[in-house]
Amino acid sequence: MGGGLVLRLGLFGIGALAGVRQGTAAALITLAAMLVARAGIVVLRARRTLPSYGVVAGG
Repeated sequence: MGGGLVLRLGLFGIGALAGVRQGTAAALITLAAMLVARAGIVVLRARRTLPSYGVVAGG
C-alpha cells in the first residue's frame, strides 16, 4: 500500500512541475480511474482462486 501512495505523490509532483492543472475535476477523474483499475484487479484475482492446499475437497 505504501508503494501506491509514493507513486501517486510522485505523479502529482511530476504533473505539478509540468504545469498540469491539479483542480478538483482532475482529481476526481484520477480517483475514478484508480477505482476502476483496482476493481479490475480484484476481479482478476477472484477468478484465479485455487482450492486450499491445491486439492479438491473430498478427493
